[in-house]
Amino acid sequence: VPFVAAAIFAVHPAQTEAVAWVASLPELTFTLAGLLALWLEIGARSRPDRTSTAALAAFGLALLAKETAVVVPVLLASWELTGTGTSWSALRAAGRRVRPYLALTGVYLAIRQAILAAANLRNLDDWHPTALEAVAGAGVLVRDYLSVLLLPDELDHWRRFRPADFQWSVEGGSVLFALGVVGAAVWVARRRRIARFGLALVALPLAPAFYVSLGRGTPPAERYLYLPMVGFALLGALTLQAMASRPRLHLIAVATF
Repeated sequence: VPFVAAAIFAVHPAQTEAVAWVASLPELTFTLAGLLALWLEIGARSRPDRTSTAALAAFGLALLAKETAVVVPVLLASWELTGTGTSWSALRAAGRRVRPYLALTGVYLAIRQAILAAANLRNLDDWHPTALEAVAGAGVLVRDYLSVLLLPDELDHWRRFRPADFQWSVEGGSVLFALGVVGAAVWVARRRRIARFGLALVALPLAPAFYVSLGRGTPPAERYLYLPMVGFALLGALTLQAMASRPRLHLIAVATF
């Protein structure tokens, strides 16, 4: 599974923008540092004699690279909850374990807000979507990002996105189909912890991109898929493993890889 996941991550065409475009350097840096923080923290939790100081340092580096790194504490909590469930006691335990990361995030956000206030930066976009437009726009984004992951045949560094023009017609049907695929993936992955965490790796890092894109004409960008691609590659490897374990699907799994 690790080898197949790494191969999918390395050769997926959607990685081109993040790797080839110099402006995507923050994506590469925060992804590397964020994954390092996850690896160090999860490893430290399995060994009581190790501390998470190195993981906190890696997380700090990820925050300095790009603000999207604020999802790392949520990913750590999701790793805990995928293994222990979502009971009140499990939620409290996960909260205690990510508390240092949340504190560091709070310090970072306070400094960031102070800098932005001192620079007197304003949001020049005066368009504010209604609740229906926001929901419709989120559905369009799910469809667009899912199509890049599954059928990366029309890659583009600049995509038009107008949620206000969304119509419940052919486009609406494609969005509903994409949401159905996501629902099916959640249902299939419910039995394996690593699969549930893979889904979290896909969905959670994309949440800030959804917030950014819900403005008129703001395009979804393929570079935002760099960290989610880790989760997608993991899910792809797990899918091929499940297919290979069944005689009737073994050849299909080999041919797909």
